[in-house]
Order: sequence, then C-alpha cells, then structure tokens
Amino acid sequence: MAIVVIALESISYLGQHYLASRGVIYKPPDRSQLHDILKLRPDPLLGWPSPQLFGKGDYDRSGSRVNPSFSDPDQEACVTAYGDSFTWGAEVSNDVAWSNVLSRLLHCRVSNFGVGGYGTDQAYLRFKYNERDRAKVVILGYFSENIVRNVNQFRRFLVADNGYGLKPRFILENGSLRLVPMPVLSKEEYAAMTRNPGSVLVHDYLLPGGPAGTTQTGFPFTISLFRTFANYRMRARLMREPYWAAFYRREHPSQAVEVTSLIMQSFDRDVRLSGRTPVIVFFPFTLDLRSYQNNKRWVYQPLLDDLHAHGIDALNIGEGFVDHLGGKDPCSLFTNCDRGHFNREGNALTAQLIARYLTSTGGS
Repeated sequence: MAIVVIALESISYLGQHYLASRGVIYKPPDRSQLHDILKLRPDPLLGWPSPQLFGKGDYDRSGSRVNPSFSDPDQEACVTAYGDSFTWGAEVSNDVAWSNVLSRLLHCRVSNFGVGGYGTDQAYLRFKYNERDRAKVVILGYFSENIVRNVNQFRRFLVADNGYGLKPRFILENGSLRLVPMPVLSKEEYAAMTRNPGSVLVHDYLLPGGPAGTTQTGFPFTISLFRTFANYRMRARLMREPYWAAFYRREHPSQAVEVTSLIMQSFDRDVRLSGRTPVIVFFPFTLDLRSYQNNKRWVYQPLLDDLHAHGIDALNIGEGFVDHLGGKDPCSLFTNCDRGHFNREGNALTAQLIARYLTSTGGS
C-alpha cells in the first residue's frame, strides 16, 4: 500500500509541476526570481513597464513603440493606441508592426503605447495618465483573452513563465467602477504575498481557493492535482472552447463582461469629452476565428452587444480577417498557431482594416 501511495504521489508531483508550467496551478516564484522581478522599478500606478525602459530598445523616450516612419517622439501623433501585446504588435519588427504600417497609410505618426500582458484596465489607465497625448484619434485595442486579465491582479496566476507583475483592477460597486490600486510592496512584503496571496489580493478572481478553481502547489500532491479538475481552464478544455469563453457569459460570477464594458464606456466618454475620436478595436485570436468559422458567432459577441446597447460601435477586425481568409486556416496570419501574435501579413491586414475604418468614419 505504501508503495502505491508513493507512486501516486510521485506521478502527481510531476503532473502538478507540468500544470504549474501551463498556468493551471499556482506555484510561487522563488527568491532568485523575485530579485529579477524587482530589479527594475515597477510603475507604481500601472505595474509595468518600468519608466526606466523608456528611451531604450523598442521604446522611444515618450514610452511609445519606436516608429521608424515617423521617428521623432516630439512630433504630434494623429493616432495613439493603447492595449496589450496585440496592440503593440509582438513578435515582429518595428517596421512591420501594424502601427508603423498604419503611419505609412495615413502619412502621419501613430504612437503605439501597447504593453505586453496588459488588461483593458491598465490600457485605459495608461491613456488617462498620459498627459502628452493630444492625438485626434485614440485607439483602445482589445484582445479576446483580456476579459480574464480584467478580473485579475497578479499575472503569475495567468502566466507561469514570466507572469510576476502586479496590476490594478476595477471592481463593480453599486453598478459603477471602483479602482483597486496596484499593491505597492517592499521586497519582503512581495515575497510574503507570493506565499500567501490571499492576504493582499482579495479582489483577484483567480486567487487560489477562489471561484475560478485555481489551486496552489503543495502536498499531498494527489489531492492537489485532483482539485485542478475544478479549474476554469480545465473546464474549458473539456468543453472544447477557449479558456476565456465562459467569462463572456452574463451569469458569470466574475462579472467580467460588465466590468470590461464599463471600462470601455469610460474610455469612450473620456476621449469624447476631450474633443477627440475614440476607436475600440477587437483583435481576434486563432481560436476566436476558428470558432466563428464553425458556428458564425464570435466568442466575444456578448461584449460587442453590450457596447452596441450603450451606443458604442467597436471595430471587430475579426470580420475582415474572416473575409481575407475565405475559409483558410487562421494560422496563416499568426506567428504561431497556438500562442502566437499576428505575423507580417496579419499586421499589414490589421493596418489596412483600421485605415479603412478611419477613412469611412471620418476619423482620419
């Protein structure tokens, strides 16, 4: 009997380790990883990127992505963009990124303030805090998985390999948004938080032991592994749908659609009050495109419907992607079919669709 238990625990330990690497089980970072995380001073309001990075690498000194076609960051931009890595245009060079291609199409500077890993909350706040932004058109980019990030504060719960960043988030309170600021912690407090995240992150929907079904690595390994079947990612895999699909359901306890819609409504209102034109752009993933090809409905349709009900017509470039593909595999527009971003062709198509939309609506 003891041999069987040891064998089960050994197998479960390996299974737990694998699922932790996939973001299904939460595993606290070790002390050496914490040192690497905190050596760059975090942005106290947004979490990342560190302001120390501006003017280095792919960032120009304004915090925008380098724009080879209009390289002077002091030049007034006609369009600015905020969002995550799909807004940034990850995995392609600066000249190929859709924002630079859009600059060439519009013959003016497009400043790209997208940041990898961002939620819609961070993107909206980065716009709010950017006092230098005077562009006529302001884009809020939205990737379909963002709906999960918008109810999350500790990126480690979502991404195991590099997800240690803390972030702010909005919660619903009496039908309105209330900002929960990013926790600002010392190194010792951060280390304590990673071991016992519930002591700090009370508003994180993905908190281990919470309703998302997230668990934390630990002994006994067999029981810990068994509990992962309640995890939202595992449930989605059994349903053969993207792990973010359930968060778009109106009855979902995270209230993710309501929170995300209100953030977008706030963005739309703020841009209009400043006398400018807001544009919300939905970026699809391969799974979203395949889902639409199979059943003619977008995974994120409930959010589009909610925005429409509030008088906001977002640009869903997924529709243009579907027309362009003509039934072909969506992978042809991505760097990697399972985890990649838009490739050169996908970025060029994105720029063309946005340029066409701006021209047709008088935004350019």
